[in-house]
Amino acid sequence: MPNESPATVMYNRNYDKETQHEIEEMLAQLNKSINGYCTAVAINQITDANVVAYIKGEIAGLLQKCIQLGLKYYEKIDYMEALENYTKSVGYIEAPELLNKLKELQHREVLEIAVRHKLMDRTIEKEPWEQEVKKNFG
Repeated sequence: MPNESPATVMYNRNYDKETQHEIEEMLAQLNKSINGYCTAVAINQITDANVVAYIKGEIAGLLQKCIQLGLKYYEKIDYMEALENYTKSVGYIEAPELLNKLKELQHREVLEIAVRHKLMDRTIEKEPWEQEVKKNFG
């Protein structure tokens, strides 16, 4: 019977892959939110204090997950400094510039952490069971 103590930490073997998946989902949701807001107000400069605060909070959460994986695998995480500046700045956000920085973060994070440490599923190679299913249902 497992220990139900709140102080117990259970090992999750897929934790890193799940964290990588969460990072990808957070990036997609943040891009969608920024694009949706800019389309709704028909302007590329975000000045609404509530929206700026929401974006900064999302960026901070996203960076925390990226930093967590980067530290675990001893990867340099200096490419996140540009986004960290958004969480510290005040006033407004230039949407195109932020979207470019998010795109660069995703590209670099995938190359430097996810692919290198096999946190993303390969889509090119087939698993043995996939070949078997293909033969059976051919």
